[in-house]
Amino acid sequence: MSVPSRRRRRSRRMPLSPRGLLVLALLLPGAGLAGFFLLRPREEAPARFDRLLSRADRAVAAGEYARARELLAPCLAARPRDPRALYLEGRCLAGLGRREEGLGRIREALRLRGDLPGARLFLARELASRGEYRRALEEARLAPEAGAHLVRARVLAVLGREEEASEAYARATAGGEADLRVLGEAFDLERRLAARETAAGGLHGGRLADLFARIRRRAALRLEDHPEDARTLLLLARVEEAAGILDPGEVRKRFEAARRAAPGDAEVLARFAAFLSRAGERDEARARFEEALREHPSPGLSIAFAAFREAAGEVEEGIGVLGRALAARPGDAGLRAALVRALLRAGRAEEALRTAEAAPEGAAGDPILREAAGDAALAAGDREAAEAAWREALRKRPGDLALLRKTIRPWVPDLARGDRAPGTVRAGRRLAELRERNPWDRDGLLWAAEAARGNGREGLALNLLSRLLDLRPEDLPARILRGRILLARGRTDDALRDLLRVVRSGRAPPDVILSFARAALPAGRNAEAAAACERGLAASPGSVPLHAALGRALLALGREGEFLRRLDRAPEAVRRDPEVRVLRARALARTGRAEEGERILLDLLGEDPGRARAYADFLFALGRREEAERFLREANRTPLALARWLVEKGARASARTLLTRLLEENDSAPWAPAARKLLAELKHR
Repeated sequence: MSVPSRRRRRSRRMPLSPRGLLVLALLLPGAGLAGFFLLRPREEAPARFDRLLSRADRAVAAGEYARARELLAPCLAARPRDPRALYLEGRCLAGLGRREEGLGRIREALRLRGDLPGARLFLARELASRGEYRRALEEARLAPEAGAHLVRARVLAVLGREEEASEAYARATAGGEADLRVLGEAFDLERRLAARETAAGGLHGGRLADLFARIRRRAALRLEDHPEDARTLLLLARVEEAAGILDPGEVRKRFEAARRAAPGDAEVLARFAAFLSRAGERDEARARFEEALREHPSPGLSIAFAAFREAAGEVEEGIGVLGRALAARPGDAGLRAALVRALLRAGRAEEALRTAEAAPEGAAGDPILREAAGDAALAAGDREAAEAAWREALRKRPGDLALLRKTIRPWVPDLARGDRAPGTVRAGRRLAELRERNPWDRDGLLWAAEAARGNGREGLALNLLSRLLDLRPEDLPARILRGRILLARGRTDDALRDLLRVVRSGRAPPDVILSFARAALPAGRNAEAAAACERGLAASPGSVPLHAALGRALLALGREGEFLRRLDRAPEAVRRDPEVRVLRARALARTGRAEEGERILLDLLGEDPGRARAYADFLFALGRREEAERFLREANRTPLALARWLVEKGARASARTLLTRLLEENDSAPWAPAARKLLAELKHR
């Protein structure tokens, strides 16, 4: 056998190990040479490449990102466009804190191979954690993995699209091995939906019952292997209490078992205490908290105990709990934030702001505390300082939509007025960011509609409100705003449909009821206007405008006697209102008491000559046409002529009132001397 053939055989028998190749590669300069040696000989290159990727994948899964990058370096040197290697490098970069760079690598991998396993799911989770919900949903929709359903479910729940979230949770928990924690999330969502739909007359119990059964089965299996698992015991206690199938004593045993398994766990104890409170055992719940705090003092327990005391109406005691805990741990940002919020709920805004500002340097920049400081600044009347604090917190929690909304909310009235001050302009930019992240956001749509209306873009405002009402048909502020815009644009029928729905909800403010009634009366919808006014007066019995609108509606319906009876029970301020007095005069005339009604109008003319038209209409309605025409001619000549008319009608007191008022307003008019003379005569008679 020739020498070359022996050498080839030896190279096949004794290949250099991957570790040896890696050492040799790292000793040589240049990643290209490393790849050259690692992937030699050519017939073994694919297998070695795959082995390295597999090892890098395991390192990524274990969180060993630096080690994974070492393994990936020769792979990327040899195949810089390999989608799998790019995806794993993106995971490493994201894990090492270089998130933008990492997501860029993953997007590049997906451009090369759109169905790359795991890539879209990871990207969806990252985008959701950063608050980019719109893009997260899109990536989750395209991801082939079953885990994408859970991403969609959680994002949809955050966005308030709970019906869609329910369907996504159903898909996420469809398998027999669904995670117990995810089943608990789905159960809580279904409970909210069931409560809402039951109140609306619907039924949503089938899925809830199925989840309950599955949680009990999975929890039983889990507890066989881990009987002291506090979270499983707590979840089981919660769902069994919610289902109402066990005696309260049995449910209590579940909570007791969870508490024994985790005696210092704040959530377990807080939920157990809440259960005891619902069962009427508040003193025992307080004792349990105090015992746990003695044995396992922690900020979480202190916060939970303070919340319990506050819920029991012991607000100052709850503040005291937090104050004592903070004195022992002045650098705990969570405790300080909880105390700030408790002080705000107690109406002590200035003290809350001082507490937030007194934080030590290490805790002052904590996003939870910065958010609480912003709340305190707003309560103290400084929205600029509040916005600055919230923006600082938002830089550290960019995915927090609730915090983003806070930075916009104080400026919404300015946006609605079309104001262009710097604060409003900043709020407008953040509003655009909110709508970009979540096009279905309720507040974002409503505020954008208010801003569009304030800038004269009513068509855009109507489009935004219609989109919001498609998502949330019972959103009253949106329906009120749309109704008012439609009224302003002359679309009365459409506006009345919106406003009537608000009125029938039983939660319409008096001004909305009044707007509806005033629009319904000219449209001939008198019965609806009357019913709306009656609803409004039940809540605001002293409202003069509502009494007047009701009077017009009842007179149009021929129910004059009912109107007069209502006025007899109305407050004096209502009966003295000029518009109500005109309506009363008409009602009296229609019930055969015309002289009494005429006297009311003559008295009113003495106080307000501008009511001349109402008196003329009254005379026309009585068939006294010639008298009405003569009255109008006299009334339009001079105020003195109107005063003489009152004297002629026997309303001398009204004439004196009128002349006194006219001379006070203009005692140098051409008719003033004659008016003074007539007034003197009336005083001496």
